[in-house]
Amino acid sequence: MNIYDFLAARQRKTSFAASSEMAFFKKNAALLSNREAFEPWLNPKTPFDVVRSNILIRSLLNKEAIEDLYFTYEKKKEKGEEEALPLDEYMLSGMSDLPYLLYSGRKIYVPVFPSSLNLLYAERYGKLSVSPYRRLIRDYEAALVDPFDYYGTALYDSYFTRFVPIARASGVLFCYDYDAETCYAINKEGRLDARIALFDVDLPSPSKAHMAERLLKLSSSYFGDDPEAFYRALVNERLISSKCLHDYREKVSRSAYLEDRRDG
Repeated sequence: MNIYDFLAARQRKTSFAASSEMAFFKKNAALLSNREAFEPWLNPKTPFDVVRSNILIRSLLNKEAIEDLYFTYEKKKEKGEEEALPLDEYMLSGMSDLPYLLYSGRKIYVPVFPSSLNLLYAERYGKLSVSPYRRLIRDYEAALVDPFDYYGTALYDSYFTRFVPIARASGVLFCYDYDAETCYAINKEGRLDARIALFDVDLPSPSKAHMAERLLKLSSSYFGDDPEAFYRALVNERLISSKCLHDYREKVSRSAYLEDRRDG
């Protein structure tokens, strides 16, 4: 068992099950059942998977909201109703609360689409009513991309999640999820390199003060590729108990001993 699996097994119960992320997923998960491409995300197994499912849901909600805004504006114009704002201002006003990510200097509101199609949802709204782009309203599966692979760490350091970015190195984002009390090291393909569960059951009265500063020290030891420095940072920054680390060392030593016995 590696240190990451051990920490996950020893983590105290978190509040993730009662978090706003979980509540959002439960409320909106049905959106993922409407398309075959999203069905694998209907049953997330971990908090990280829930966050990833929610990124897809927020993307679909953004898509619907932007389309509704645009076509409502167009209907008013067709009926000769006066509209106080020009289209761009009207759209930006209606989209002001929508989550987005920054990618190559542009706002991406629908990360299940490539950046080229996102131009329609961030700037060139008029194309939504023109063929072939009008098909995106209902028949869009052929246009889908894997947003985690396509946008990488930018997706997690955005308004699509509540992760707190701590540090970056070699294309890897080290961030923290307060709800899951877990650090994630996410690579440029948008996948997990490591999940670091904090606050084990043997840590009395875990402190949440100055977390960014403490986690920055942890990230430095993680990126330094020095296991002993990483272990020390976990204990010194009061992120795990010394007993937890002691038990892990004992388990590793016993595993090595048993392996040596088998080899002998």
